[in-house]
Amino acid sequence: MIKNKSKFSGFRSVFPVIVTVLVGISIAIYIFWNSYHSTNLKIIDKFQADSVDRILLIEDAINRSIARSSEISALYDSSSFVDKMEFSIFTKKILKQDSAVSSFKWMPYVPKSNLEKFLESNEIPEIKYSSTDNHSVDTYDYPMNKDYYFPIVYMTPEEYLDQFLGYDESSDLDKLSTILEAWNNNITVITKPVYNEFDLDEKNYIVSYTPIFKYDKLEGLTSVTISVKNVVESLMLNLEAEGVVVELSDITDEDYPLTVYKYNPNVDIIASPEKKIITFDNNFNLSETMEIAGKLWRITTSPLKGYYQTGISLNDIMLLVMSLSIVFTLTLYLLILIKQRKRVENLVNKKTLELNSEKKLTELILNSIGDGIFSINTNGEITMANYAALKILGYKEHELLGEKIYKYLLSRESSNIKYDDSNSPIYKTYTKGQSYKVDNELFVHKDGHNIYVEYSSSPVISENGNITHAVIAFKDITKRKISERQLKETNIKLKHETKAIQLLQNITSSTNNAYSIEEAVSICLEHICKFTNWTLGHAYIYDKDKNKLVSTKIWFGPLKNNAEDFIRISENTTVNAGVGIVGMTFSSGQPIWSNDLNELYKERVLAAKEIGISTAVAVPIISGQEVSAILEFFTLRIQNRNEELLSLLSNIGTQIGRVVERKYAEEEIRKHRDNLQDLVEERTAELQEATRQAQEANIAKSEFLANISHELRTPMHAILSYSDLGVKKFDSAPKEKIMGFFKSINDSGKRLLTLLNDLLDLSKMESGRMEMNFISVGIESLFKDVATQIQPLLTDKKLTLDFIKECKEKTVEIDNNKISQVLWNLLSNAIKFSHEKSKIIIKAEDSKIKIDGKIVPSLTISVIDNGIGIPDSELEAVFNKFIQSSKTKTGAGGTGLGLAICKEIIEYHCGRIHAENNPDGGSKFVFILPLEQPAATHEGA
Repeated sequence: MIKNKSKFSGFRSVFPVIVTVLVGISIAIYIFWNSYHSTNLKIIDKFQADSVDRILLIEDAINRSIARSSEISALYDSSSFVDKMEFSIFTKKILKQDSAVSSFKWMPYVPKSNLEKFLESNEIPEIKYSSTDNHSVDTYDYPMNKDYYFPIVYMTPEEYLDQFLGYDESSDLDKLSTILEAWNNNITVITKPVYNEFDLDEKNYIVSYTPIFKYDKLEGLTSVTISVKNVVESLMLNLEAEGVVVELSDITDEDYPLTVYKYNPNVDIIASPEKKIITFDNNFNLSETMEIAGKLWRITTSPLKGYYQTGISLNDIMLLVMSLSIVFTLTLYLLILIKQRKRVENLVNKKTLELNSEKKLTELILNSIGDGIFSINTNGEITMANYAALKILGYKEHELLGEKIYKYLLSRESSNIKYDDSNSPIYKTYTKGQSYKVDNELFVHKDGHNIYVEYSSSPVISENGNITHAVIAFKDITKRKISERQLKETNIKLKHETKAIQLLQNITSSTNNAYSIEEAVSICLEHICKFTNWTLGHAYIYDKDKNKLVSTKIWFGPLKNNAEDFIRISENTTVNAGVGIVGMTFSSGQPIWSNDLNELYKERVLAAKEIGISTAVAVPIISGQEVSAILEFFTLRIQNRNEELLSLLSNIGTQIGRVVERKYAEEEIRKHRDNLQDLVEERTAELQEATRQAQEANIAKSEFLANISHELRTPMHAILSYSDLGVKKFDSAPKEKIMGFFKSINDSGKRLLTLLNDLLDLSKMESGRMEMNFISVGIESLFKDVATQIQPLLTDKKLTLDFIKECKEKTVEIDNNKISQVLWNLLSNAIKFSHEKSKIIIKAEDSKIKIDGKIVPSLTISVIDNGIGIPDSELEAVFNKFIQSSKTKTGAGGTGLGLAICKEIIEYHCGRIHAENNPDGGSKFVFILPLEQPAATHEGA
């Protein structure tokens, strides 16, 4: 009975093995039979389906990668200015989304005419420029022979930024042709296959360019470098890629097709002795032609050997053999497993105890080390932190475990920005297996303050070569950093103090040897500007007679040649005490530092803003107890107030004051020495001038007497002659001829009366007995009356008279007869010296005039002709008595009193009169009359 149970028990233990063998053999035969019958039927459909999927996915993936360039362009279109930080943040997000994108670039369009300005305004000092394809930093060559440039200003990934920033993208001929096509057509265009900047081994990259236009003006290009290899291989990982070759070709030029990339899995499904890759007939190839960003591409898929089979293939036989082998192996394994199960269980228990003991020992060793130690997995999560790490960072163990390491790291570039994973050496350690030692890094304490550390990161690699995790060991070096910084600050302070002492010595020595006060001040400006790197310096001198600060022409600084308007306004401006920073410095005797341009003297504020001045500093020069001059300095960038520098400048001002005081004394001695000679020369010059004026007055008197005698004698002779003729021929001559004699006598009498009236008017004016009758007169009626009277003279010379009224006022308070006399005189002169058939213009305009310190409304009247004009040197002299212009002095008469009388009449009206030359030829006489006469004028009249 016991024996039967034993047999049954043995059979029960073997029964699963028998069942496994039978089932396995059945399954193997079924797999073999199904493979044999179905493979040939499905192979073509499968290949075509696989190929169509691959072609569509590849085309879509490449187009999506190219579209990244437009996404960057949209960033620039939506903002007037994108800086490096914004560019980096935006593009790194895209890099994470698209593994096929190798790099992004932003390339502004820089014409050659604007190159120097671009270089000066660029705030990325590490940019260099190249006109070749050599990407070595040491061989960059500045491209001066081009009409325009596309320098790379921003580029991602950032670890290669220093190497490629500034490289002129258009220096490559293939890239240049693509850039021009994108530029001219305003579309995104890709290049032929090229090498990547970061990978010069394989030429399977394409670069897309998208132009950015604003207001029809090219701003620049955005560029995306795409790895076609990465596009294809990343898609193949997600597909059944085995046995299918994928080839991408650029067939834009049909005569010279270019292979972009060929994916070849290099796997034979059916083993063959030759181990060669054999493609099928073209009937089994699948090709698709498509247009990608301006290029014509063809994607071809073809199967490898063994992709399909006929008859009983070696692959089917091997499948059957392998299936049977698996069945027998599984059977053997089950038998062995039954025997080894107990032994394995015992061994596992033993190893578990050993591992627990080793773990405790490792933790004890790690916690006894003074340096902080982290262990992180391949996801960047903290899996272990020793006691020193917890103490340095202020955390408990459960607060750190499972957290991302980057939560506690700050970027070395900015203490306020957390690391992006891809930029951290730690990331490269647990992803690429690279070891790093970093001497200067920032960790974040639990309470938020930053800790300076030095750390090393090392990968832990398994026996099969896989990275399992990374270990980071770090040391707190904050105290050392603080000590280094304090030492550096002390050295800088000592260096600055030494330079300050040297500056004071140099200024003292140079100014003591200066010949004049101006030279001393100029030396001082130069030394201070060079010491402080300030862009412009200037000096004001105190004028005791005017009790004002007067601008000198002493300037120094690189901004001097670009600040013409500011310098001109400053030199024409005097400053009162207490006004602006210069006046306030004069009043207080203390230097002033200001970042508010409105504190400048008001006339200079606008000009200062136009040239970009941001900070102004004024320093007094004190001679004895008084301020004798003010030095002012300007900077283009805002600088915060520096008390140490102000104290140094104050000492310099006091020192220069002593030099100025001594120079003043030396100049006084020199003035006294030269005064006697100057006095003699001055008296001699005065005597010579008085003699000249007496001679001129004598000549003018002689000319006047000659002219007046001629002017009086001519009409008198005419009167006597025509009256004699009238008497003699009264009975015999026709009535019309007698009337002609009377008319000539009348005209000569009027001419004689006019001369006598001029002499009487001049006499009355000089004696102060000129009587004025002020009334309100219509402006248009005034000109109409004079125009009517003067019309015969205009007709004789075929002249036209135009009246232009550009004033709002309708009346003016004047003596109508006197102003009509002025207009008559000016118009008769204009007619007399104008060319025939020319035009004379009378123009009336609104204006302002200053009377007794008050600005009052006035009327400006201009008489403009196209005659012979007046020499510039005689424009004032023509209003003097008995003086005529050299151009109008013909010797035919004239007293030279007309304009002198006009001037007296206008001045009786509290007005002004002057002459100037007409730019179009001829002369222009202008007089200004107040619209209402002051009360004092009425009383005087």
